[in-house]
Amino acid sequence: MLRGKRVNLRPLEERDMLSIVRWRNDPRVLHTFFSPFLIHPAGQQKWYEDLQNDPHRKIFIIETPEGKSAGMVGLDHIDWQNRQAENGFLLVDPDQPDDAWVFEAVFVLMQYAFQELNLHRIYSITYRERFEVDGVWFKFTGWRPEIIMRQAVFMDGKFHDKVVWGVLRDDWYASYYGTPE
Repeated sequence: MLRGKRVNLRPLEERDMLSIVRWRNDPRVLHTFFSPFLIHPAGQQKWYEDLQNDPHRKIFIIETPEGKSAGMVGLDHIDWQNRQAENGFLLVDPDQPDDAWVFEAVFVLMQYAFQELNLHRIYSITYRERFEVDGVWFKFTGWRPEIIMRQAVFMDGKFHDKVVWGVLRDDWYASYYGTPE
């Protein structure tokens, strides 16, 4: 288990699949994904089974101090040779009253990625429309916009741009601790 001050990250378990389906299919959440398709519990179960033998993914459930599952966060496409990964799994229970702990969950994940997994670079992909929202937080934590993928996804009847953000280990350390590791 990875421990933060207000949240813990524990490895994903089979018992979490129904919560993930509920969160992912909620209309308040669905529009934030690049795929507009609802997921089925059997498909989620297959995803979980495939995940068990995949060394290129590290997925965690976010738990509140009371032990309530509140979301999912993780690393995808881990490239062990080049020491990089995508911060590609962020799913939050839309019924959580306060999501301030989400930032801490991502911090704990990045600390794990840089300190325990010895990664050099993390990247994340967002909608361009979220640039202003994500941009403030990303820039505060050492992330930089790297690529703008014009009209890369079709959703809600129109094309949207994607932004690829990246953060290097030294930039992340400097943003949190004032100096590179």
